[in-house]
Amino acid sequence: MKLPNSVINLCAFALITLANAFAPPCQRCSFYRTGHIRAIDSSTEDAPTINTFEYLKFKGTTPDFDVVQKTKELLDMGTGPGVQAMYADDYVLRGPVIGPLTRKDLLQAQGEFEIDSAIPDLKITRWGFTADPTNPWRCFWFEKWTGTHTGTLKTAQGNYEPTGNYMDGVPAVFSVVWNPEGKVQYRSVGYPVERHEGNTDGKAAVFGVFHTVGLKIPGHPGSRLLRFFQRLGHKMNPKSGRSWSREEDIPTWWTSKSRGADLSKGEK
Repeated sequence: MKLPNSVINLCAFALITLANAFAPPCQRCSFYRTGHIRAIDSSTEDAPTINTFEYLKFKGTTPDFDVVQKTKELLDMGTGPGVQAMYADDYVLRGPVIGPLTRKDLLQAQGEFEIDSAIPDLKITRWGFTADPTNPWRCFWFEKWTGTHTGTLKTAQGNYEPTGNYMDGVPAVFSVVWNPEGKVQYRSVGYPVERHEGNTDGKAAVFGVFHTVGLKIPGHPGSRLLRFFQRLGHKMNPKSGRSWSREEDIPTWWTSKSRGADLSKGEK
C-alpha cells in the first residue's frame, strides 16, 4: 500500500520536530533554547564501558551546589542571556519516543512550527521539584500543559487553523542531570505519569498539543506505526530535523541502543 504524501509528510514533520516542542517556545513558559554543539566530548573516553545512568552519577561524587535550586534557576532563565552556556557540549535529550538528540539536532528542529502562536494562552504548571535519592546530580519535576487552540499552527507542511479545542494535558515527569562543571549533561522530557487524566489521549507535552489541534499521532513507546514513520522520515528527509541523532553524532557516554519509539532492552 502506498501512503499519501500528505500522511508521510505529516508524520515525519511531527516526529522530527518533537524535541523542540517538549520545552515551550515562549519566555513565559520557561522555554530553553540551545547553542553551539561539540558532538562528542573527548573527556568521556571511559563512558562506553559503563551504563549510561551509572556514568551520569560521575563516579559517585556529589555536587557542591543545590541541584533543585539550580534547575529552577535554569527554567526561570527561559530564553534569556546566558542560558546557552548552561548546557554541556555533549548534552543529550531523550523523551519516551524521541532521542537521543544532540544540541545540534535540537537547533535544526527549532523554528519549524510555532506552538505559542497556535496556543497563545499556553500554561505550563510545574511542581514537585526533588533531587534523585539515587543520583545527587539529578533533579526531577512534574509538568502539566493547558491551553486553547485559538491561533494558527504554522508548519513547513501547511497551516492548521484554530479549532477552539481546549488542551488539558496529562501530568508528565521531566528531569535534568547536572555535571561537575555545573552544566546540563542530560535532560529527559515528557514522560506521562497518569495517561487517563486530561483530554489528550494520554499524550504529554507536544504530542498533547498535536492531539489538540487535530493531529492524531501515536505517542507511545513500541508503536510500530510510530517507529516506521520515524525511520521513513529520516530516509525521505535526511537534511531535515530528526527523531534521533545520527550514530556518529551521539556522545559516547550514551550507551543505550534504543532509538526514538523503540523499546528499551528488557521491555516487551
